[in-house]
Amino acid sequence: MVLLVLLGELCTDGSLRTDHGPAVRSSVNAAFRNGYFMAVVPDENSQDAWQRIGVAVHGARHLRQVVALLSGEPVPHA
Repeated sequence: MVLLVLLGELCTDGSLRTDHGPAVRSSVNAAFRNGYFMAVVPDENSQDAWQRIGVAVHGARHLRQVVALLSGEPVPHA
């Protein structure tokens, strides 16, 4: 079983809002310390968040992409 954490702010139109601060990296680090090995973050935060060794980080721009990723379907462009 892979433990997964979903991070970011979901807007009413289904888009994921980018976090302009250290919160995403801190959250990925905290998730790793608590046994999580996969994170889905807003796409623009993925470059910063993936630097955590041991956590597979996936960036997404829209809820449709998150659903596709979790269901094993091809991930659409946002």
